[in-house]
Amino acid sequence: VAYEARKAEITLALELVGRSHARTGQDILDLIEAVGSPWVGAYFDWGNSLTLGGDPLRDIHLLGSRIAQVHAKDPGGDLLGRGKVDIKGCVEALKQAGYRGYFVLETPSTDDPDAAARHNLGYLRDLHGE
Repeated sequence: VAYEARKAEITLALELVGRSHARTGQDILDLIEAVGSPWVGAYFDWGNSLTLGGDPLRDIHLLGSRIAQVHAKDPGGDLLGRGKVDIKGCVEALKQAGYRGYFVLETPSTDDPDAAARHNLGYLRDLHGE
């Protein structure tokens, strides 16, 4: 499929998920390197990294420029900044790695989805400096 991704000029991004054999940043890196295509990268989810027993900051440094997309969630909290992830550290590590893409909110809607979305977007913008 990497060949087809190249033809279509899209990036295939592999994510750490609990239902997969790729449960660590190293597992994802090994797959990316085995494929050997610049059209295959990582869809990094700092929440999944943490809940699967990993260290999100270590995984970001390990995957570096191979990160094509980011999921933003904070296990243990309904809103970003109220859970267990060092989101500030993750955002800084992603900046250092050269990540300039979007942060896709993968957060609960809560009882007030509009307020939750405003909080989460504002939280990331404040950390990112926008």
